[in-house]
Amino acid sequence: MPGSSAVLLRVVDARKQSVLFYSHAGGRGIDVLWSPRSDEVAINSYEANSGGFVHIFRTIGESATRVRKPAYHATEHRLLRKHPEFHDLERWSFFAKRWRGKHTLEMIMRGRFYTPRPRHSLETFAFEWTVRFRDRDKFDILKEVPMAY
Repeated sequence: MPGSSAVLLRVVDARKQSVLFYSHAGGRGIDVLWSPRSDEVAINSYEANSGGFVHIFRTIGESATRVRKPAYHATEHRLLRKHPEFHDLERWSFFAKRWRGKHTLEMIMRGRFYTPRPRHSLETFAFEWTVRFRDRDKFDILKEVPMAY
């Protein structure tokens, strides 16, 4: 709608309409990335106070199913297990960059963490992850490349 920052994605099938994604992005917006075969879509949502996050859907004909976005705590746990030097995560975001194949996205993971005491300074990190999504919140990190924040 003119002058609005709300975004609505509707999926229509023969029997009903289903709202799969709705955002009040507060002027920051969204990115929509369709897979090469148009059977999957990733939506980056840049909500005003929550950083960025990705929502993923699989499409079949005129219907779609939500692939649950990676759960916050599960993703954070995986990040901390992979990088034990990250103490006290302050804030992080995870969003899609481009499709690399079926169920496989190149993604950006970035954020801030405190180093252990006595130094206890706030540091930033950023990685380009190649991620393959499985059922529910599960995903595999196929590749991790450090990058500038």
